Amino acid sequence: MTTSTLMKKLSMATVGAAVVALGAVDSAQAFGFTGAYAPSNWTLSNNYTNGYVDTSNAPSSISIIGGEDGESGYGRTTYTTTALIGGLLSFNWSYGTADENPFYDPFSFVLNGAFTQLTNSSGPNGQSGAFSTTLAQGDIFGFGIDTVDNFSGSATATISDLATPVPEPVSTLGMLIGAGAMLKRKQQQKAKEKA
Repeated sequence: MTTSTLMKKLSMATVGAAVVALGAVDSAQAFGFTGAYAPSNWTLSNNYTNGYVDTSNAPSSISIIGGEDGESGYGRTTYTTTALIGGLLSFNWSYGTADENPFYDPFSFVLNGAFTQLTNSSGPNGQSGAFSTTLAQGDIFGFGIDTVDNFSGSATATISDLATPVPEPVSTLGMLIGAGAMLKRKQQQKAKEKA
């Protein structure tokens, strides 16, 4: 087999592999609390309370538990991380409180320090829903539970079906396309040399 024939076959194989790889490229979404969004990459903060996060069901879900220290009055528990890239974020949530009603322990989505309350303060003690938004690279996002009184029972919000934006895996695809381009240039150079 001549070098020219071998290069043509390799070039065709490279293009074929690139087409297959393109079909297999992730849609830039990570699912669950895993990889860059594993619980170890999040930050728990408590202001005037003692809330915590239960990660025992990760990567499928985590639960944020609001505080109840019995003495501070208002308090806030947050669990946040940084968006690797911009893109769609979505999750499902379920909520329950042992307090009199959800007014005393609202659950929120947090984006760059701004809280978007997801629970209905005058609704039942058990609530659930779905949420989605678009993130920009570097956004600090996560979840929060406020406590108005820090006693009479805390609230728990469980976050599941988390879908987060992540960089597409381009290294293999880039190598395949680069190898194909290099082979094509070599073919063109050899054709010029023969002419």
